[in-house]
Amino acid sequence: MKDFFKVALLTVIVSIIFIGISIAVPYSQSFREISGDSGLTGIATLLILNLFCCYTIFYVIRNSTLSGIKTIICLSISLPCVYIFMTQIETLFFISAFPALTKMDVLLIMFSNSVPLVIGILIGNKIFARKEKIINYEIESKTLFSKKGLIAKIFIIGFLYAIIYFLFGYFVAWQSEDLRIFYSGSPLKDSFIEKLISNFKEDPFIYLFQIVRGILFALFISPIVFLFSNKSKTLLVSIILIYATTALCLIIPNKLFPDSVRWAHFIEMSTSMLLFAFVTWFVYNKISIKTNNG
Repeated sequence: MKDFFKVALLTVIVSIIFIGISIAVPYSQSFREISGDSGLTGIATLLILNLFCCYTIFYVIRNSTLSGIKTIICLSISLPCVYIFMTQIETLFFISAFPALTKMDVLLIMFSNSVPLVIGILIGNKIFARKEKIINYEIESKTLFSKKGLIAKIFIIGFLYAIIYFLFGYFVAWQSEDLRIFYSGSPLKDSFIEKLISNFKEDPFIYLFQIVRGILFALFISPIVFLFSNKSKTLLVSIILIYATTALCLIIPNKLFPDSVRWAHFIEMSTSMLLFAFVTWFVYNKISIKTNNG
């Protein structure tokens, strides 16, 4: 119960900092107009999202056996980069679908979300860290980062992410008629192969972009893999929690998406990122890749 109140307190602090920064940063007028009237529902969903992020901070810090500074560094790389950077670079890629949003707005969103999160991690380390720490940095680092197959694993995860992305994008999100109308202007539903061909004709770079995103996911989660390289179950839960933030941010109402489109994306993201979390964990934790150099 004591830990719950600590997580709740951290949630309030992070939310207040986020609101303060969001008011201060120079968003475009068009973005201000569509994001300024979310009301009580917006505040409630923001608190839920931040509560989840703060619980993730609590879980990682409480289970870490490394020193505070190493834990802070690992978590400050993985959580903001996965939750904020990875979602917003996709927004930049599809920014033509959001006329009220400018590229500077997206960069400011990254900033206004990242700062409260990093501050939350710093505070969380003070209030959640265990008193006893098993500091064995050299042994932990050898477990993962001395392996020559690390680069191969990162590329494997990148390609698998792209496959998952397009499968769930079609068989989950694209099944929503409202979503098809929103993006294509037509309710007609092509076959999976036809959609892949259509994507290539519209912008062939999307396939390379999603592979690169998958590689970045693998890179950004690697500090958590390092942190829990000898704690398999804790690693899996941590990856699931961090990846889940990319879906949970869709619970907050916004006028960039109609609600039906937003919830279609939420279902797509929550299911695909859960699968991708298991895939990432399995490749990093269970696959051994032999190289010529050992």
